[in-house]
Amino acid sequence: ARSFEIEGAHAGGFLPSTDQKGDAYQRPPADGAPDTWSAGDTTRQGHWLTVGDRVVHSSERWTNEAVAFLEQHARSGPSRSFFAFVSYHAPHDPRQAPQAYLDTRPVDSIRLAPNAMAVHPFDQGDARVRDEMLAPFPRSDFALRTHEREYRAIFEHLDDEIGILLERLATLGLADDTIVVFAGDHGLAVSRHGLLGKQSLYEHSVRTPFVIAGPGVANGRRVDETVYLHSAIATAADLAGVAPPDTMEPEAGSVARLARDDSAQASTDAAPFPTIYSAYGKELQRMVRDGRWKLIVYPKARVIQLFDLAGDPWELDNLADDPAHAGTVARLHRELIAWMTRVKDPLAIERIADACAWPAPKFDAARP
Repeated sequence: ARSFEIEGAHAGGFLPSTDQKGDAYQRPPADGAPDTWSAGDTTRQGHWLTVGDRVVHSSERWTNEAVAFLEQHARSGPSRSFFAFVSYHAPHDPRQAPQAYLDTRPVDSIRLAPNAMAVHPFDQGDARVRDEMLAPFPRSDFALRTHEREYRAIFEHLDDEIGILLERLATLGLADDTIVVFAGDHGLAVSRHGLLGKQSLYEHSVRTPFVIAGPGVANGRRVDETVYLHSAIATAADLAGVAPPDTMEPEAGSVARLARDDSAQASTDAAPFPTIYSAYGKELQRMVRDGRWKLIVYPKARVIQLFDLAGDPWELDNLADDPAHAGTVARLHRELIAWMTRVKDPLAIERIADACAWPAPKFDAARP
């Protein structure tokens, strides 16, 4: 069967604390009213799950389930193979963590990213989607620091839980012949570009972690190549000597050669994907990028952006209307249309055929 069992009572999805009219949203209040929602309050549900007679964080729940699975496997004999897909909910909102993780970082100690903003300069297609409603508009400095604080706390807690899992893998004697892939399906804005959620094609939302460890993998190597998250399964299978499913799309091919302990081979191989394509919404956002340049097209809003990721990693300077970069815009525009044709994008090519002539709005340099 093309499926696998999911352990535990929660199969996935959003873990809500309150509905959108509750105090987990539009906080901290802009009018100075008290913030009645607390990320460390274990009675507020969300990531706080009741297991038996205890309340545990979702990250602890999934670590415990994964450890139990590994222990059961170890008892069954080392000759058997196993596959575990441990899908933590963190850092999805509501971004809750044990109070000790929150206490180490007061709000006024938080430094915001250089691209933190009070508002986004235009409606990127989902300006009022659910997770954008977590903080009031425009974003105040205090609100952004509050959400950033909670984001960092839930991440640190998740890091510690993953550490517990990897430690147990080692003590059970399984680490030396286990391939570990750490990845995420998207990032979150959380203050950057005036956004909070994942509904954008900026680097903070589309550039996801992709870390591989295990036998045959070079220790400490960082590879600066454009790859797809879809390659995770094929790459793990390649490293394990297992054939991946023949139904996988070409963009999901193995990039194991970039991870193997053969620096000479890795340095001479061509990039697996010269350009990367991504999309959000049926007609909201389209993106193509190479190793340096990124073009974002907003078909519904009819605006475009061009960023030089080498010189402007925070994506603050939109160069799309700079005559000096007209050739780059045109080149990436053609590449975008080629990608849309290749993957049978449901958006009609005509919707972006004249994108090169669309406005290129700038970000307001003023910080919240």
